[in-house]
Amino acid sequence: MRRFSLSNVLAQAELITAVHMGKSVIALVAPLTILNAVLLAVTGFQADVVKGIETLISTLYVVMAGVMLAGLAEELSTGQALAYLIHPITNREYIAAWMLAGPGLLGASYILAILAPIVVIEPSLVFESYVYEPVVYGLIELIYITLIALMASLVLRNRSRVTTLILSFVFLAPIVIMIVLSIISIVLGIEPSLRTLISLIMVFHPMIPMLSDYSDLKVASLLYAITASAILGALLFVKADRLEV
Repeated sequence: MRRFSLSNVLAQAELITAVHMGKSVIALVAPLTILNAVLLAVTGFQADVVKGIETLISTLYVVMAGVMLAGLAEELSTGQALAYLIHPITNREYIAAWMLAGPGLLGASYILAILAPIVVIEPSLVFESYVYEPVVYGLIELIYITLIALMASLVLRNRSRVTTLILSFVFLAPIVIMIVLSIISIVLGIEPSLRTLISLIMVFHPMIPMLSDYSDLKVASLLYAITASAILGALLFVKADRLEV
């Protein structure tokens, strides 16, 4: 078996970026950066408001990132991936390139969209915990969701299905959880705690506990997202070895 080549990964990641994400990332970063700047300027950088704004920006970014990475499903379903895998790139290098172009490029542009307005308007606030903490949580959630999108692309091989899955994961699943807990409350007369709600939703949104006062849930959500991302990354490489185009 040919050795894993980082240069092949970088070259393929550059191609993926140009084909699937280049213009989309620019189109995404510009309005979100402006939206972030306007909201922060209007609200006056209050701690709770900053966290809320960054959570909103993060959610929008995560959704768009997941949709962009469904491009892998399109390449597999149309046979375009075969053109890359014949020569000289291996299956693992191909998947590694998507992992680099996805979480890597999108993560860097996410940080830019969040921090650029703050650096320009009030640079000293970058070192405040209520500013950098949401960035850390948002970045980890972004990596987590993009890896889910890549795994779904390998399994489903259908761009529309992957997009639907990501939208359902981010938006529909938390709503379903709240509805189920409401039904339990009405039928059984048991009032689920806010802690229970956050514990369930963090499976889909690891960033949510950051908005609460539950320090243990904040740590748990980080550990969960990092562990799940590591497992997804490993599974992607295992799946790559059995990839058929």
